[in-house]
Amino acid sequence: MSFPLDDDANSDGGGQDGVRQNVVAKKRRRHQNVEIDELGELVPYRRADGKALDKLSVLRLTTSFFKFQDFMTTVYGANGAHNESVLTDMLDEAMDGFLMVIASDGVILYASENMESFVALSPRDVIGHCLHDFVQSEQDSKTITKNLEPKGDKPSQYRTFFLELRNSASPKSPLCGNKMLLRLSGHLKVSVDHPPCSTQKSSSEPSLVMTSSSSEEETGPHVLGLVAECRPMALSLSILEMEFPDLSFTCVFGLDHMMRSIDDRIRNILGFEPEYFIAFSYKDFMHPGDTEMMEQAHEFLARTGYVCKPPYRVMSASGDWVWIKAEAVLRYNKKTKKPTHYDMLCKVVG
Repeated sequence: MSFPLDDDANSDGGGQDGVRQNVVAKKRRRHQNVEIDELGELVPYRRADGKALDKLSVLRLTTSFFKFQDFMTTVYGANGAHNESVLTDMLDEAMDGFLMVIASDGVILYASENMESFVALSPRDVIGHCLHDFVQSEQDSKTITKNLEPKGDKPSQYRTFFLELRNSASPKSPLCGNKMLLRLSGHLKVSVDHPPCSTQKSSSEPSLVMTSSSSEEETGPHVLGLVAECRPMALSLSILEMEFPDLSFTCVFGLDHMMRSIDDRIRNILGFEPEYFIAFSYKDFMHPGDTEMMEQAHEFLARTGYVCKPPYRVMSASGDWVWIKAEAVLRYNKKTKKPTHYDMLCKVVG
């Protein structure tokens, strides 16, 4: 005679419990899907093909939407989140660009619908994602971080900087392959009060021991976000571009970065005679603030043989700074296979 083991005796009960748990889990997931589908209908962003957004996108866009509403309320008052004239006025100022609102951690809270007219990305592609994810160079990432940091305690601080935004859907974007050169300009909104996420304790509640560093974090300037106009430089017309239709020129540098030759068109662009540049280094005409960035670009050129340089400033004969965008190619001796010089194609972008 055989006797059932304890495991066999409990197997039926365990199986029934497992079935009940599966039923409950399926019912819970079904309810979650229904709620997410309804939430997706309320999110003010739609796919161009009319298909429903995936669940993760719905949650991402919903979270960003409420964060944006909180930002508008904090910056523009109690009715700011529902006042369409606030966004309308900002859009009117960005006639040849689009708007973005960027949180202190770099997350994009808002992008205007006309974004797709300038770059191959839509608002639903970028909202809720970090701006750092759409740039490729470490220098651009540092630029984002630097411009999202407060300087003093003024509630509105002007910022202007350049970025090469990844343009993944359009490999033939101007200037640098699959990247679009943008100029971001706007105001960083700063609060000297407590951060919105911090909690205030009443005097009657027992207080915790607080270090000096945490106290400074609560009372110091707190970045609410950056309201920026994003303008593609390839589409922007400056005064110089209206006066001179061809704003590109070529030049040749030695490995010591001393100029060997330069295009005659430089006369109309910067106001100097071509001979004036010969035997001078690029540093002699460049803005001091761009020197470190250019040195990094030259190190990359030496390693790879090609570099698309970030925008930098060059002094003109009138004393003004002119923004230049350049691509450099390293040239080699056919016999020795060693580098001899590099050619640069430059274009005025602002």
